[in-house]
Amino acid sequence: MNKTKRAIYNASIEVFSRLGYNKATMELIAEAANVSKGTLYYHFKNKEEIFNFIIYNGMKSIVDRVKELAEKEDNIYIQVRDILKHQIKIMCERKEFFKVIMSQIWGEEERQIQLRKAVQDYLKIIEFYLNKAMEHNHIKEYNCELLSYTVFGILSSTAIYDLLSPNSLSTEEITEQLMQLIFKGITIGK
Repeated sequence: MNKTKRAIYNASIEVFSRLGYNKATMELIAEAANVSKGTLYYHFKNKEEIFNFIIYNGMKSIVDRVKELAEKEDNIYIQVRDILKHQIKIMCERKEFFKVIMSQIWGEEERQIQLRKAVQDYLKIIEFYLNKAMEHNHIKEYNCELLSYTVFGILSSTAIYDLLSPNSLSTEEITEQLMQLIFKGITIGK
C-alpha cells in the first residue's frame, strides 16, 4: 500500500470509528488523511469503496498474521495459544478498526454483507485451528464453529471494555487474563 493509500486507510478508520459510517463523509476523510478531495476521489469513487478497502485490508493483515503464526509452530496447542494472544493484542491495539467492524456488522447494506463475509472467513480459520487442537486432545470436544464465534466474542469484548472502562488494564494484563479465561475453560489438563 502506498503512502497516500495508507494515510487514507488510517484516516478513514479514525473517521468511521468516531462518527460512524452514515455521518462520515469523503470530505472529512480527505481532511483527516491530509489529502485533497481530488486525491481521495482519484483512489476511491465513494465512501463505500473506502469502507470495503479498509475492511479487506484490515482483515487480510489479521489473517496473514494468523497464518504466519501457525506456520512458525508445529505444536497445535501453541499455535492456538499464539493465534488467540495475537487476536487479543490486535483488539487492544486496533480498537478503532474493531469499533468500525462491530458498528457495521448488522444490517443488509452490501457493505455490511461483505463485512460479515470477511469476519466469517476469518472465523473459519480460527475454527480450523480449534478443530485441530480438539483432534489432538488439547481442548475439550465442542462444536468448533460455535466455539470460534464464542472466542471471537470474548476477544471483541476487549474493545468494549477499553471503551467503557476509565481505568483499563494494560494490553499485557488483558491478554494474560483472557488467555487464562479461555484456556482454563477449554483445555484438558494443561
